[in-house]
Amino acid sequence: MKKKKSSPGKENNERFIFEGTIVDPIKDIMFHVRLDHTNKIVLGYLSGKIRRNRIRVLLGDRVKILINEFDPEKGKIFYRFPPQSKKSRLKKIKNDHQAMENPTSTESTETANPIRKDS
Repeated sequence: MKKKKSSPGKENNERFIFEGTIVDPIKDIMFHVRLDHTNKIVLGYLSGKIRRNRIRVLLGDRVKILINEFDPEKGKIFYRFPPQSKKSRLKKIKNDHQAMENPTSTESTETANPIRKDS
């Protein structure tokens, strides 16, 4: 029996897996993703399993993206990291310097009417 030879084209078709953050949703299945290691923005589309299982990917979600060697500007989003826990989100809110600078004021909203004359 003859052994089946592997095609040389499949060996050269390397794929690279990166982590990133959704920056801009374009259409239903297309997103701009900012890669963590280079801060480069690439176009990502959802894989079939994510679409089939109706996993929602929203702005700011962390994802894994599979980028092909031949077109480094496009990639397939194949994994969405679970959202952060409530505790870590609360820590971010507590450490938010903008929220500390502008606390909500409890002053009364009554203002004097300068046009009104009492006489």
